[in-house]
Amino acid sequence: MCAADRREATTFLENIEPGQTVFVCGHVRPDGDAIGSVLALVAALDGRGVKAYPLLADNKPKPSTYAWLAGVDTYLMPTEAARFGPADAFIAVDTPVASRLNAALPLLEEASRTLIIDHHRALEPYGDVRYIDESAAACSQIIWQLLDTLNWERTAQIATACYVGLASDTGRFMHDNTTPAVLRDAAEMVEAGADNAAINVALYAQKSAAALALEGLVLERMMVLNDERVTVSWLTQADFTTREAQRDEVENIADLIRSLKGSEVAVFITFGDTGTRVSLRSKTDFDVAAVAERFGGGGHRGASGVTWPDKNASLSDILDAVLPLLPGTPAETKG
Repeated sequence: MCAADRREATTFLENIEPGQTVFVCGHVRPDGDAIGSVLALVAALDGRGVKAYPLLADNKPKPSTYAWLAGVDTYLMPTEAARFGPADAFIAVDTPVASRLNAALPLLEEASRTLIIDHHRALEPYGDVRYIDESAAACSQIIWQLLDTLNWERTAQIATACYVGLASDTGRFMHDNTTPAVLRDAAEMVEAGADNAAINVALYAQKSAAALALEGLVLERMMVLNDERVTVSWLTQADFTTREAQRDEVENIADLIRSLKGSEVAVFITFGDTGTRVSLRSKTDFDVAAVAERFGGGGHRGASGVTWPDKNASLSDILDAVLPLLPGTPAETKG
């Protein structure tokens, strides 16, 4: 990330004025970093007298996992946001590819000015101003630092939202992207009012009975492949329907099978009525982002995903394509 891009981003934010229509949006199926980044920036703008609106990328309910976070109840669906007309400013966070804005993409395209803040590789650059820092562990970490550069107030609400994003994208500070800078920023967030213990309980120790039942099913189905270096499991739409579970409740379930001793990479597949999601997790230096990118996805070295290009692909179809790209030697799969 060059200094010029940083200056352009700060200038963009400084030029937003009260009374303007501002949307802040993360990617489809938002995770902790997307949610935290959006809510932190919205709260920061609110502190400057600017009424910004947090925007979902889909016309779907807000993710229940983050319902406890301040500001989640103010999220708008794209259909709701459309009533405001073209935005004066549209800010996309944690979204390296414009298509991942999904139903919110037309709102970005018709906005007067657009700013992209992210920490992923920019495979398909978009937006008027781009602030990309691949060295950051999370987009929320970039926002935390950016607000400091701007000398904007970093309240306890902002600190909490940023901490959620940072904890999420570092795997609770277990991944190898947990640098000294990450820990220093996390400490600053705690000093500013983020309650580490309460946040961790809310994120990881408040699971529904349905979510725990799905975890049990995932463990029952777990396969150990590629010379016992890769763990695989899956869920279907019927699994969610029969247990009345929400999809956002299994956001981190790939970490469950990755925790198996000896496993280097986890592959978790979620089949759905509208498509199949393949999540990849690594606990070594193996780059799962490079694998996801082969199929149109992306993410980080240690945690990536892809919406599978063939909606009708079976379990064996997906594994036959993915396993040869992972550590170990694949055996013939059936399913």
